[in-house]
Amino acid sequence: MAKKKKKKKNEPIKIEVEEKVEPKEEEKEEELPKDEDTQEEEKVEEEELSEEDRLQKELTECRLELQETKDEFLLKNADLDNFRKRMEKEKASHLEYANEGLLKEVLPIIDNLERAVAHSKEDPELGALRDGVELTLKHLMDTLKKFGLSSIEAEGKQFDPKLHEAVAHEESSEKESGEILQVYQNGYFLKERLIRPAMVVVAKEAESKKDEEDSESDSTDNDTENEGEE
Repeated sequence: MAKKKKKKKNEPIKIEVEEKVEPKEEEKEEELPKDEDTQEEEKVEEEELSEEDRLQKELTECRLELQETKDEFLLKNADLDNFRKRMEKEKASHLEYANEGLLKEVLPIIDNLERAVAHSKEDPELGALRDGVELTLKHLMDTLKKFGLSSIEAEGKQFDPKLHEAVAHEESSEKESGEILQVYQNGYFLKERLIRPAMVVVAKEAESKKDEEDSESDSTDNDTENEGEE
């Protein structure tokens, strides 16, 4: 049998201790670039956000500026359109009444022809001459009517200060006050524009008729007073 070896007394006991392995310098250096990349990325993200905000602000400003330009354009376009319409209206009015000055110069000729016809009626021997003047006057008036000239009806009408010019007032027991008794000079329209008012003689209430009305009024008042006293 084999003999067991005896342990020696006072033999030291070996204790194994795990040594802490520190990372090498190369591994430490590899972690540093990772931190720098992260910071760089965060910085880039911040810059991208600030750039987006800036672009959004510029876009808002551009939209506001575009709206202001659009409003200004619409306003100027409306002003231009109104100016164009006003000019077209003035042009049409100018063309419509372009002959006004000429017709005003012709009116005295018409007046003279009308007076010649009126005076010729007093002399029977001027009948042939009167017929010729009347025919000339008729042709002239027919021609002028084609250009918009028309006379104002006045005799027998109520006086209208917009159309008539009173040259005298005469008492009349047959006509109402304010009624036109006589046309001294005809008035004329050029289309819808008055170019000369009619000169007329206007009736006024006769004094005798007025006195009769006053007497009747006083008599009626006296009768009423007497009835009241009774």
